[in-house]
Amino acid sequence: MHRVKVVDAFCPRPYDERSLYSAPMGGTESAIVLLSESLARHSRVEVVQHCRLHSHTSANGVVYRGSDTWRVESSSPDHDTVIVINSPKLMGLWRRNNPGCQILLWRHNFLGNRHKDVFQLLDHYDATMICVSRFHQLDCYRSQRSNVTASRAIVIPNPVQVFANPYVQRNRNTLLFCSSPHKGLDEVVERFCKVRLTLPMLQLRICNPGYLDDSIINEAGIKVLGALTRPQLHAEMSAALCIFYPQTTFRETFGLVGAEANALGIPVLAPTGLGALSETLCGTEQLLDSVAIPQLVRRLKEWRTVPTPSVTAQTRFTPEEVCKTWWTLIQAGRQHSPLQSKAVASSQTTSAIGLT
Repeated sequence: MHRVKVVDAFCPRPYDERSLYSAPMGGTESAIVLLSESLARHSRVEVVQHCRLHSHTSANGVVYRGSDTWRVESSSPDHDTVIVINSPKLMGLWRRNNPGCQILLWRHNFLGNRHKDVFQLLDHYDATMICVSRFHQLDCYRSQRSNVTASRAIVIPNPVQVFANPYVQRNRNTLLFCSSPHKGLDEVVERFCKVRLTLPMLQLRICNPGYLDDSIINEAGIKVLGALTRPQLHAEMSAALCIFYPQTTFRETFGLVGAEANALGIPVLAPTGLGALSETLCGTEQLLDSVAIPQLVRRLKEWRTVPTPSVTAQTRFTPEEVCKTWWTLIQAGRQHSPLQSKAVASSQTTSAIGLT
């Protein structure tokens, strides 16, 4: 059986499939779990986390464990494919220590200024980078200082799974912000307070995946819920008029909360041009050309009095469909041996690569 190892050197806390139900969980970690559990139907899967002390094996046979050192982990012959989460540095370490391994770099964030030569490294290490949206892929292309090999970066959307609760009643006066505070929360709060001057019946509920501490917000009509489990989060989504996301400071590489809300039948109120949201959301009627207060008030009045846009889950985001694409990619790699001339990177190249 093919052996797949997923390497996560940046997760804020240990996680496994139980975390989907029992703990606050970020989008990257939930995507890793959903993919790993789906891939277990085809291969032996391990998820190795830098901060994990105790191993756990899921009902599907996925092993979640920690590691003493990445150098030892990368040198082990116990896997055929490695999926490296976000880290070009670990990608290079794996190729030096494991020249016969298929390497897939799964990026969930933007490359940034420290990684202007990632496509050269992908060529050098004979690796493939997986982006989570077309917008994410194009941004990666634009970030490079030299010409890129387009085939080195492919798009596979994140898997989406929701926990629907048929007993939750929707409240037309409730808005929800459910992203990390750094994703424009200050801007959202400011706009909500101004909107509420016209629509004082509105309430804004705020939760986050637990990456950062909760903000202390002393504004009328706002309740901070803290970090929620995914079933709790999805119950909050189902009870809301919409996801209230009129911020312009943070671009989404994928927009998981938007895809989850749509899968639960709940629209998102956000501006156009907010990263990948335009391709992740079910229909563009959820996006505004302007998030100025008059436009927000007008749209919220409409949605409170007439049915909100009809939105549904997208089949291409189901864990089963996403897994099919990943498994096709992995199988293609099994037919291809990495170029030996690219198997070992120079120490100068490797030392120049940052962790994220």
